[in-house]
Amino acid sequence: MILARADAGQWVQTASAMSTIEIDAIRDRARRSRVRRLLPKQDQIHSLTESTFIRAGEIAQLGFDTADAVHLAAEEEAGADVFLTCDDALVVTARRAGNLLTVKVSNPVEWLNQDIENADT
Repeated sequence: MILARADAGQWVQTASAMSTIEIDAIRDRARRSRVRRLLPKQDQIHSLTESTFIRAGEIAQLGFDTADAVHLAAEEEAGADVFLTCDDALVVTARRAGNLLTVKVSNPVEWLNQDIENADT
């Protein structure tokens, strides 16, 4: 449903080059191909800049691992409203960080349910 709304132009899906790096590291060719299809169009994949890495260092100090910090820094730079992840530990760490992040971090199912509830009110 999330990807369908992005495909319909209701939402904008973005990613950073960090996603590409992680996907390229998947050894299983079939799995790598399936995961790669989840990426947005190439023009929505943002480059990693020096400022991305500087901000990622700050985010890592909040308890995030390096790769997650780079993802979050890149999405902050892109102006994303939300960073969706199935990594529960990442969601918990983001909640602890509170407003020290400028992008909201959420589980996709929880976020979609919240969006549906907000639309009903």
